[in-house]
Amino acid sequence: MEIAVRSTKGLTFFHLLVKLIYMNWEYLRGIPLIYQIVIIALIVLGTLYSIILHEIAHGYAALLGGDPTAKESGRLSFNPIKHIDPIGTLAVPGVLILLNSLLGMHLPVFGWAKPVPVNPMNLRSRRDMTMVSLAGIITNFAIMLFMLLIILIIVRFIPGAAFLVYAFIMIGAINIILIVFNILPLPPLDGYNFMISVLPGKQAVWLEKNKNILFGVLFALIFFGLMQYIYTPVFWLYEQVVNIIIRG
Repeated sequence: MEIAVRSTKGLTFFHLLVKLIYMNWEYLRGIPLIYQIVIIALIVLGTLYSIILHEIAHGYAALLGGDPTAKESGRLSFNPIKHIDPIGTLAVPGVLILLNSLLGMHLPVFGWAKPVPVNPMNLRSRRDMTMVSLAGIITNFAIMLFMLLIILIIVRFIPGAAFLVYAFIMIGAINIILIVFNILPLPPLDGYNFMISVLPGKQAVWLEKNKNILFGVLFALIFFGLMQYIYTPVFWLYEQVVNIIIRG
């Protein structure tokens, strides 16, 4: 596992994740170029399909609950083009990358896929809406567990592919980011939709009335860097699990 360890250059696990969010690949300079290319390609593809599978999961959950809207819209496809949002997938991350690269700013690079259309009126019950809300988070959790399994297989049986472990660690971490972020009970995230689906009518109406305020809270968490205080303990736990797997 020396390749993966050298690439960290003494940085903490959380700082590496921050660098990833800022699209800063400097920490890969200590390994051969071909390894860098493979690692970056895996991380980019892993990130893309983690987001896509998140959205597809919403669509399938809705279909099982009686709403075929996502299927009829062609959104249960693994084709990335079907899920591209011109603003969230292209414009927002593109502008943020340019600002960081050209002006030396340190803004977090983020974006989103086109939300899968769901018609709550077609769902059979509030329980179905609850499952639609949770489907994406559950999918990201499953992907994270799958990454840990791949890491275990490489460490135990394919030591020659040790340099790949770093990519799978990061893909797992990205899915943790998606889980923690989407579970927040703030609009337009899955946690908010979950709360709307399980709370009694009076409380659900209160949330809807204060939707703009709650969205402002989300905006503040992102742009004032407060999300790190939520992520740090979760990443610490993830790091302990990864270390246990690597050290055997």
